[in-house]
Formats: sequence, structure tokens, C-alpha cells
Amino acid sequence: MNTTAVGFSIPLPLFNRNKGGVARANAQETQQRYQVQRVELEVRREIQQALQSVETQEERVKALESGYLDSAKKARDIAQSSYRLGALDLVAFLDAERAYRETLRTYYEALFDHQVALFQLSAATGKEL
Repeated sequence: MNTTAVGFSIPLPLFNRNKGGVARANAQETQQRYQVQRVELEVRREIQQALQSVETQEERVKALESGYLDSAKKARDIAQSSYRLGALDLVAFLDAERAYRETLRTYYEALFDHQVALFQLSAATGKEL
């Protein structure tokens, strides 16, 4: 007699609690938690750097306003008056003018850098200052 047997099996998950899937989900949750902490630290660092940059640029602008800019203007004005009276030659007057213009350019650069620092702080905090 010729016999043919056909069979199939179906696994019944009676005692399977999907421990592998649960472990994978726990690992992914932990990984996401660490990712959130990393991003939070990165944002705090970026804000701290932007704030320090703003403070540094403010100090630079104040230093230029309080001392260098006025001194350079006075020196240029004195040189101009001396040149008009004939007590100073043209080269010395032009040198004083150049020094004043250089100080003025440095002051405008400091103002620009201060505005850039404020913009970076605004971007880091997500708030308009």
C-alpha cells in the first residue's frame, strides 16, 4: 500500500512572552532617552556660547565707545587744527586721519559683531530679542 502523509505545524505562543521584542523596545527607549539628553546638552551649550559672545561683544563696543573712539577723534581734530595753522605737515595730518578712520572702522565692526552675536543668541533660544 502506498501511503502519503501531509502535515503542517502551527506554533502556539502559549508561553512566549516576546522577551526579545520587549528587550529591543526597552533598548530603543533607553537610546532615545540618551539622544534627547544629548540634544538638550547641545542646545544648552549653544545658548551658553551665544550668550558669552553677546557679553564679549558688548564689552568690546563699550571699550571702544568709552576710550578709543573719543581719543582718536580728539587727536584727529588737534592734528587738523595744527595743520590749518601750519604747525603740522600734511603727512602727519593724514596719519592722524588714517588712525581715526581705522578706529572708526574697528568700532563699526564691533557693532556689527554685536548684532551678529544677538542674532545667534536669538536663533539659539528661538526667541526674538
